[in-house]
Amino acid sequence: MTLVAKLTIEMEIKRKAEQLTFATVIIVALSYAAIAVNPASTNWTTQTAFAQEVFVASNMTGAKEVPPVNTMASGSATFVNNQTVIDYDLSVSDLYNVTAAHIHQGRAGVNGPIVVTLYKTADPSPGLFGGYSGNITSSMLEGPLKGKQLSTLVDILSNGQAYVNVHTIKNKNGEIRDQVAVSSGNTTGLL
Repeated sequence: MTLVAKLTIEMEIKRKAEQLTFATVIIVALSYAAIAVNPASTNWTTQTAFAQEVFVASNMTGAKEVPPVNTMASGSATFVNNQTVIDYDLSVSDLYNVTAAHIHQGRAGVNGPIVVTLYKTADPSPGLFGGYSGNITSSMLEGPLKGKQLSTLVDILSNGQAYVNVHTIKNKNGEIRDQVAVSSGNTTGLL
């Protein structure tokens, strides 16, 4: 290949690169212009913030049951309000033959009606129960909250009017319990 041919090829490559760079600049400029004229065309410009509420029953014990229960079992429950569902995680230790877990409406020291069943089995397998996770929808509300919106449950979780307890074969009315409280770890998310 001659020197003239090499120079011609290099000049052609350089010309194409300049054309490509110019075209890229035009495309980027048009994209920014489109966003400026219609910001709703992109989801990331229209997101709104919401408070992601977190509720906890952090120290479930038998001493908090009414009447108190003598047990070595303990546990905790965490509830995260994601606006359309409430995700939950129930974690327990030293708890055997579990039959059910619920959220009840009621203040500390008072038994109240079940408003959500978190876990239930008709045939508990003997042995250690470690916990359960799931989510709560408005269709799961029962007792005085049946037919209500999740916001009604959030209200009683927020104002100390709800507790979680776990029932066993041995303690049918509940073996461990704790009031639900607003977590100090509430976060902000994007909707």
